[in-house]
Amino acid sequence: MANSLMQFVAFIIFALAVVSPALAQELGTITGKVTDAETGELMRGATVQVEGTTKGAYSDVKGTFTVKNVPVGTYTIKVSYVGYTPRTVSGVVVTAGKTTTQNVSIKPEVSTTEEVVVTTSRANNNQDAMLQQQKNSAQVSNSISQEEISKLPDANAGQALQRVSGVTLVDNKFVYVRGVSERYSNTTLN
Repeated sequence: MANSLMQFVAFIIFALAVVSPALAQELGTITGKVTDAETGELMRGATVQVEGTTKGAYSDVKGTFTVKNVPVGTYTIKVSYVGYTPRTVSGVVVTAGKTTTQNVSIKPEVSTTEEVVVTTSRANNNQDAMLQQQKNSAQVSNSISQEEISKLPDANAGQALQRVSGVTLVDNKFVYVRGVSERYSNTTLN
């Protein structure tokens, strides 16, 4: 019994030694370069898949890829990269013990979106807006903001207006700016 077991093991080892090189001859390699179709730039990190198998590779820093141990046959390879349209190349023939070269160029993916309109309004009632308006004004101006009025203890707009430098309120109804009568001054209350 031990003798027959030894013969069986020897037969298996012999069969594997004879069959293994024959099986190795039934495999091939697919290699190539992945480039940008518009610029010709080498694409590193592109995914290359051999459809119908579990074989695949990534392109290296030089844009080249190598898929080893592909069974003999005709295949379709799919190349994809983020931001690019995936490309499939069919009719890639793999022969036993040989290397098949297939260069692939891929195009950038073009996508359009709907128009986006952003609208906003500027807050003109705070102290910063008033100071900016005074700074950019072509004439001399002085102002008081809603924010500042809300912080003051004034009972009405006339009392708050007295806080603007150069403004005098006469009889609680007439505004004089720097001593000039209403005939020569133009006052706007917003």
